[in-house]
Amino acid sequence: MRAQAHGLHLVYPPISNQHAQWMEREEEIESAMAKSNLYMIGHRAEARFAAIHFAKETGFFTGVFNVPGLEDCPFAINVGAIVEERDLPTYEVDAGSQHIRIWRVDGDDRTEVADWFTSEKLLYDKARGHPHVLGLERFRELATYDLLYVGISKKGDSFRRLIKRPHAQRARVLSSAHPKKAGARTTDEIVLFFFELRTTFLNAVSPTEDDAARKLLDVTKDKLRTVADAEKALIRVLDPPYNEEKYTNYPRCTDGLYGQGIDAYAYALAEDLTLKTAKRMLRGDRTFPEVGSSVDLISIQGDSLVVIEPDGTREELTRL
Repeated sequence: MRAQAHGLHLVYPPISNQHAQWMEREEEIESAMAKSNLYMIGHRAEARFAAIHFAKETGFFTGVFNVPGLEDCPFAINVGAIVEERDLPTYEVDAGSQHIRIWRVDGDDRTEVADWFTSEKLLYDKARGHPHVLGLERFRELATYDLLYVGISKKGDSFRRLIKRPHAQRARVLSSAHPKKAGARTTDEIVLFFFELRTTFLNAVSPTEDDAARKLLDVTKDKLRTVADAEKALIRVLDPPYNEEKYTNYPRCTDGLYGQGIDAYAYALAEDLTLKTAKRMLRGDRTFPEVGSSVDLISIQGDSLVVIEPDGTREELTRL
């Protein structure tokens, strides 16, 4: 049996639409996002840092992570340890409700950001086991978003497709989505996600099979075909409200993996976050594809499309 599993991995921390406007000309960010050609637009009440305090004598920055409608979640950052690791002779901490920055200071000038945190990056770093981000025990609950749109970039990468160039659906979301909190700006609540599809072979071909058979499992041969298939699978399963094409005939398609000689393939969100729509939610887990990872798996075999939940519950979606 020729089978593949594909995990969706973030190539950069999620960013709010407002932050994206500020980052358009950042070459370092553009370089980091160059690996992404699948992106999503999500929505969650704007997260803010509250009750923030930096005690220079102990080196600890403390605060609470606030999302309207959810219980505040305390956190701490061991700034002293970060300063020691970065070998900063002099530093300053610059913080507000939407950012925390640790600056290297040379003379009277701030010369370099040694580390930084927005609300979304703090969750991202916590999920990745940042050794100096403490507390934030409910980070999985805080990293739950309404999914509005899924898209791919067929030419170039997601950064150019979603941020640098005019994007019709992004503009539509900003103009028509209702704020989660009264008085909030939609641009601060909309969150952009940049994913790379990474592949794990569940079952490789046998040594006796010929080269032509082996190439069927070589996703580097036509990665865009795999990405296009993943986009259709996500839209078919989750039905994001701003995707106009619903791919109701999926898994049958001409530009995906259907009919390409792969017996079974699957997709999972390989991140510690949850995406939800009115139709269902998709729970992710950074441990995917390890045994026991708590992901919702989108599984395809022939004409069969099944969503498998962590407890083994299976829901088969028939073609419409």
